[in-house]
Amino acid sequence: MSGHSEARMTPDNVMAAAKSRRLDGLVMLEHLPQIFPGEPASAWYSRKNDRLHLDALYSAIGDSGGVKVVKGVEIDPDPVKLDGSLMLDDFSTIDFPVFATHVLPGGKTFWFSAMPMPAPVAEQVLEEYLTMLKKALSQGQVKAWAHPGATIAKAALLKDFSRESIEPLEEVFAIMSERGVAFELNELLAKKLEPPYITSYPQLVDAARAWGIRFVVGSDAHSPENVGVYKWVEAVAWEACLTREDFLDVVELAGDTSRPCASS
Repeated sequence: MSGHSEARMTPDNVMAAAKSRRLDGLVMLEHLPQIFPGEPASAWYSRKNDRLHLDALYSAIGDSGGVKVVKGVEIDPDPVKLDGSLMLDDFSTIDFPVFATHVLPGGKTFWFSAMPMPAPVAEQVLEEYLTMLKKALSQGQVKAWAHPGATIAKAALLKDFSRESIEPLEEVFAIMSERGVAFELNELLAKKLEPPYITSYPQLVDAARAWGIRFVVGSDAHSPENVGVYKWVEAVAWEACLTREDFLDVVELAGDTSRPCASS
């Protein structure tokens, strides 16, 4: 759920979709700060610590009909301070905060508006971005990294997600492993990533698994029809040879849950 979701994306409609998908549970969350179409990043930044919409969302959750509802938030690090602090200080009543980056270091550009940069600039932005990631993940307040790699791919901060290219992320994975931060397999990334990033994404997943990092799945639904849809997630999990034990909760993947390279 988000400020740029369809108007039909209400708690009642989400719960109805979850029940129709026979989901046992879900994390219902909103971005903080909210993201609205067409607004500048400065307007987004001005809403730091504004959680009124989040509390309203929690209050609107009615009868779950047997579906377990976990109260979440998708929170950014402060892209201006770059000190690892988050865009929210008060985490009370939040069960599952997930970490994401929607604004590039400096606080002026949303990741989805980013354009490829000259090599020297990209190297500097990558260094600042990784420093921001590591400091934020080290705080110990977040449970998962949401849509990993989206910002890197859109801004072309790395050439792809091959094992050679993602070496700069090893320190990030080390912190996630130490802090118990999960890696989200995000369905909506299938529409955001282009070659060579989407074709090499299983290597990013495999690198995270090598650090003992666990996984969670997210439909990142912006309309009720997409709640609980994990087609691309299932394909990536298969190619990366993930098993049920690699997930924080048991995930029903399509077909046989054995993996052709599960022993690797």
